[in-house]
Amino acid sequence: MTDSHFSPHESPPDSGPPPLITARPVIIPAAPPPPRFGDAGSPGRAATELLILLGVLLLAQAVSVLLLHTAGVRDVRWVNVLGSVVVGAILLIAVGLILVRAGRPPRTIGFRSDFLLVDAVLGVGLTLLVLCAFTAVAVLLAILAPQLYARLEQTPKAIQAAFPRMRPAWLLLLSAWVAVFEETLFRGFLLTRIHAIVRAWPPSVLLGAAVFALPHFYEGSVAMAMIFLLGTVMGIVFVWRKSLVPVIVLHFVFNSIELMALYISSPAWT
Repeated sequence: MTDSHFSPHESPPDSGPPPLITARPVIIPAAPPPPRFGDAGSPGRAATELLILLGVLLLAQAVSVLLLHTAGVRDVRWVNVLGSVVVGAILLIAVGLILVRAGRPPRTIGFRSDFLLVDAVLGVGLTLLVLCAFTAVAVLLAILAPQLYARLEQTPKAIQAAFPRMRPAWLLLLSAWVAVFEETLFRGFLLTRIHAIVRAWPPSVLLGAAVFALPHFYEGSVAMAMIFLLGTVMGIVFVWRKSLVPVIVLHFVFNSIELMALYISSPAWT
């Protein structure tokens, strides 16, 4: 009978080299890049968000009419002012919720600026250029197309019929609200979603400017054409600077000058 155990002084037989253990490389998926300016997702998602905002707009209009009717506001001009505040607030909240739901920070719609002071000054300077250009257009219309100029002259009366006369401080507050609300909606949200669908900035800017001009139909066709040009300029600046700052400043200063000039030159505006 043989003993299968080794004595303490004996070494075990050579069983060969130890097995080679190799580690498999662990592949860590790369993190997706953070959302950048203009990132609105796929065309389908962008179209869906536009439809959602359209539904919110219709609902907000109904809510504002109900609230104003309940409050007993009878002057249609104050209905326009208060309705703009109510509808604008609801739409801004809706835009914020859509961005949060999609995981996109505010910078994707232009709430950012690499050089805040430069963008603000740029907005003021562009306002002066736009006012000079509009003045030149009005002079040319008066000389070459008196009929069109006569339509343009109706714009101040249309504004007086749509909005009541207010104190200058209230006019400035209204101008500031409209600038923030409309630029966030039309440039920040609408324009970036149109771009996600058509995949090119030039047609996106033109389509956005056309949509921007539509709510100003009460000012007349010539005024709408000029507002379309203004919307085109603001769209180009928005895409160039990747920021809402210059276009909000431009919009605010432009509206403020227009309303204050109307306030001073129209004492009969009640």
